[in-house]
Amino acid sequence: MTAQTRPPVIDGFKGFDSSMGKNQQRYSIADVRMAMDEVGPSIAAISRRLDCATGTVYSYLKRFPELMTRFEALKGGQVESQPQFPYELFEKAIKGSRGIKAAIVQRVGCTRPTLENAIQRWPDLGVMIEDERSSIVDFAESKLLKALDADDMRAIVFTLETLGKNRGWSKRTEVTGRDGGALLDIPPDLIRQIEAMGLNLVEVLRNFVAMTPPEAG
Repeated sequence: MTAQTRPPVIDGFKGFDSSMGKNQQRYSIADVRMAMDEVGPSIAAISRRLDCATGTVYSYLKRFPELMTRFEALKGGQVESQPQFPYELFEKAIKGSRGIKAAIVQRVGCTRPTLENAIQRWPDLGVMIEDERSSIVDFAESKLLKALDADDMRAIVFTLETLGKNRGWSKRTEVTGRDGGALLDIPPDLIRQIEAMGLNLVEVLRNFVAMTPPEAG
């Protein structure tokens, strides 16, 4: 009887030989794990990498719990298992994005959930996004300063009403009844309806008071 020829080695993996008995291990656990890490949690891709049948991959996953555990971990879509979306790619996409996630996703070429997973995996990405978002405020403040330098009255009033609140420059609107009487007793559900229509409650009350006949009290 002629001695059985040893299977060839292809890219570091043992070639598939269907003539081997069921008890003979064609690949080591390390071989399968390496293929899994290289191509991801795809039975078809792993079988192509090992040059074997998909049934062989299934049998290894079933026979060795450590391989199944690794397969499930990769299948979970963890960011670290997706080399096409590394940390550096997110970092580069965030710079100059103004913190707008839609822009970051478009630059990376991923989905919004993938970006959220990346932020969860690398918290400092979230810090970078917040820093970028704050740059919008910095930009607006620089424009405000230019407007103030140009004596823009709207910019001056805006600044006094916001930054100057603690100096008494806030707007105060009072709505009272006739002859300075008490405010109208408005039911909460009516207030909600007014707000739901997008109306300014103070303006509505002022107009209502103005239209109320003197005899109505």
